[in-house]
Amino acid sequence: MRGFVRIDLSREAVPDATTLLQFRHLLEEKDLTKAVFAAINAQLTAQGLMMREGTIADATIIPAPPSVKNEAKARDPEMHQTKKGNQWHFGMKAHIGVDAESGLVHTVVGTAANVADVAQTAEVLHGEEKVVHLDAGYTGVEKREDLKDRDIDWQVATKRSKLKAIPKESQLGTLLRRLESVKASIRSKVEHPFHALAAMEEGADAIARKVVALAKGGDMSAARLVIERLVPVAKERPIFLALPDTGSAEGIAEAQNAILQAVAAGDLLPGEAATLAGIVEARRKAVETQELEQRISALEEMK
Repeated sequence: MRGFVRIDLSREAVPDATTLLQFRHLLEEKDLTKAVFAAINAQLTAQGLMMREGTIADATIIPAPPSVKNEAKARDPEMHQTKKGNQWHFGMKAHIGVDAESGLVHTVVGTAANVADVAQTAEVLHGEEKVVHLDAGYTGVEKREDLKDRDIDWQVATKRSKLKAIPKESQLGTLLRRLESVKASIRSKVEHPFHALAAMEEGADAIARKVVALAKGGDMSAARLVIERLVPVAKERPIFLALPDTGSAEGIAEAQNAILQAVAAGDLLPGEAATLAGIVEARRKAVETQELEQRISALEEMK
């Protein structure tokens, strides 16, 4: 909190809980959270961190107390129950759209837990996407009335039942499984915001215990990862580095070499290089996806 609000404890006091609570209620009353979120995203886009060419969409259930032991003697009317697997959940659902290259959240929509993920697809898109990555729960999204006319490359995970029907040993089966692996690695970025939500629900004490347990067990890398995921290192300066076109395998290799050379020359810090490398890696996966799809289409045409 001290770092976030930039308070110098030697000269001023940290706001008390009441002050912070009043500020939070002010944001809610004036509906300022959306404006703040939009302003942050505008800055990220202006700095080249939000690419806006691709989106990864997903949703997660946020549980709420189902008890009616409250002042109203009733459940929250905006919350509903839904079944996931063999378990029932009560609460709401957060639907998010994440930039496919940077992993930054650009859209958040809240609904009751029983609203289907695919029903909110249009709401979590910013409108400039050329490609959208989705899990198998969004199968058929391209046929929906509010999306069927959009010029978008829908990268939806293949259902397991369909994948199992194709022998692993066949050339088509090998290519399909490789394609699904690449698509899953691209979609993994959408799990990071959900991890942060889970951490907030889990509480600071539980997170601290997890870090200590990992450290005691000698797994310092995992402990550091937990800390870095929850407390990202702030960027102290903008990154300026001209990279070649990454629309081909050759361009990606050149971009990766350019990043390494910039680090060697002292023009990039390791953390900055990691940020750029992550974006280039996302482009590499997109190119690999296209190549695999072309090979699969060629095989299917030969049947």
